[in-house]
Amino acid sequence: MEFFVKSLQLFREFCLLFGIFYLKKFIIRFFYFLELICKVFLLF
Repeated sequence: MEFFVKSLQLFREFCLLFGIFYLKKFIIRFFYFLELICKVFLLF
């Protein structure tokens, strides 16, 4: 039972780390996309 709890905690920590990393990538892409849209609007 203790092994199950430990693996669950490890899995949660891994998900958290992966989630933060993925979120950072997503935010960077979002801001890049936003900048692109602003440039397009400024051109017109």
